[in-house]
Amino acid sequence: MKKLRNIIIIFCLLIIYVYFCNIYNFPTELIVKENSRLELRLCPFIKYNGTIQTGSGYKNTEYKLELSLAGIKLKETKVNIIEDIKLVPVRTNCRDKTLY
Repeated sequence: MKKLRNIIIIFCLLIIYVYFCNIYNFPTELIVKENSRLELRLCPFIKYNGTIQTGSGYKNTEYKLELSLAGIKLKETKVNIIEDIKLVPVRTNCRDKTLY
């Protein structure tokens, strides 16, 4: 009976450790592209509060996201929304360092 109790205690401590690591390693700041979807994978029973609208018609570029467990706030994350960036490749001439 004592062995079973020790196994249960170790199992519970392991679950608590996994939840703690998941919350501790969650970033305090996220950067999301405009018109993209934010999908978060968290441990069961950890919920996030806050709606993030990333459409181009919204003027807010910063939102707060709260992680909570059973209604208790665990961590607050700042979400920044940036415009869609388009990159254009440029060829350089190595001899005179002129951009084309």
